[in-house]
Amino acid sequence: TARWRYVRGRLLQWLGRDRDAGVQFKLAASDATFYGFLAADRLESGYALCPLDLKFAPDASGKLLNSGALKRISAFKRLGDRVGAKREWMFLIGQLDPSERRQAGLLASMEGWGEYGILALSAPADRQIYKARFPLLQSDTLTAQASANQLDTAFVAGLIRQESAWDPNAVS
Repeated sequence: TARWRYVRGRLLQWLGRDRDAGVQFKLAASDATFYGFLAADRLESGYALCPLDLKFAPDASGKLLNSGALKRISAFKRLGDRVGAKREWMFLIGQLDPSERRQAGLLASMEGWGEYGILALSAPADRQIYKARFPLLQSDTLTAQASANQLDTAFVAGLIRQESAWDPNAVS
């Protein structure tokens, strides 16, 4: 894996075997993972980003759309019961096969349910569905607040994504 290739590269580098280390870093850097990115940094090269730009496909989502769960989630949200909505979502995605779960994540992203899309798209096969896994919600507010506090907007968005996955009830 990229992780162990990176570790091996670091050990080879420590042993003074820079050429062998470079081979390991190059192999690791071809993977769009944290360790792949670290290896790319060692090589001073670009990251291996291969985004999957998938769209929600209603025909492939029969079980999801006909479950009634989405209506219950929407009802919970309208009532302000975020705990109930999230509980219903977690139960729903637990019942879906991987392709249906992917569709659920794409639907959640389309609906602006950031944390729900992130939760549904947690499988390694979904790693490169960047737009849904790394949503940029409330961008006007985000940009204004980041600017007012002299912070980089991308940094603030990344921090929100990491700390709360855009869940408005999360507490750090």
